[in-house]
Amino acid sequence: MNADLRIHYFQYQENIHPWIQDELLTPYWRFYWNPEPGGCLRVNGERFALEREFFYVIPGYFRFSTFAERPFSQFYIHFNPNDRLPRWREIVRIPAAPEIVADIRRFRECGNGEESAQYRALLAGAILCGALLKVDRSHFRLPPRPDERIRALTTEIERDRGRNRSNDELARQCGMSRNGFIRLFHAEIGESPQEFCRRKRIELACELLHFSDCSIEEVAEQSGFADRYHFTRVFSRVIRSSPAEFRRTAKRSRIQN
Repeated sequence: MNADLRIHYFQYQENIHPWIQDELLTPYWRFYWNPEPGGCLRVNGERFALEREFFYVIPGYFRFSTFAERPFSQFYIHFNPNDRLPRWREIVRIPAAPEIVADIRRFRECGNGEESAQYRALLAGAILCGALLKVDRSHFRLPPRPDERIRALTTEIERDRGRNRSNDELARQCGMSRNGFIRLFHAEIGESPQEFCRRKRIELACELLHFSDCSIEEVAEQSGFADRYHFTRVFSRVIRSSPAEFRRTAKRSRIQN
């Protein structure tokens, strides 16, 4: 997918149990479809079962827990939409259209071999886009494009998320004074330059912790933090979980499946 819709991981897994993920809070979004009962979510103390008649989209930075009442199967995708998309505040249910369910079954039947990797990726993209296109288009209305200098800068930061940048350096890239740059950036993006850069570095760290085998020290270095201890302090403050616990929860959810 292009930079406006990034798919990180997708899989069809069977015999999932017990599916214990407590108080998850991740930067990336999740798409779930369960063809049989058993998987459940808990949000703000309320429990609800995932029904086969619906697809479920869970936005990033949304806190929830999972558990299983019995073994079940699930097709899921981890992804991120355009970063400028206003944050969704709730889980969205989408009626499970038969033609999209048919594509999920094709995904399952094509196997996990290397020879079918490209086909699976194409199917995953088609499934996700097909489902999201059934959500009211108002959910995808982007705010006005930011000032061209800020837009170019955020694009560059997104391209190289692991770099640690000072406000002075960022202001020079925009050809502005430091104070004028900080005011314009906050007005255009809704957060300070350092908050934006830190969020991008944490998002990169979450992806590395979840989807790579890098050590926590390597994740800290690749995410632009001075050392593991500084990384752990910042990560825990933002995600409300230590990097080690975040990785254990993420890996456990995949091992259990």
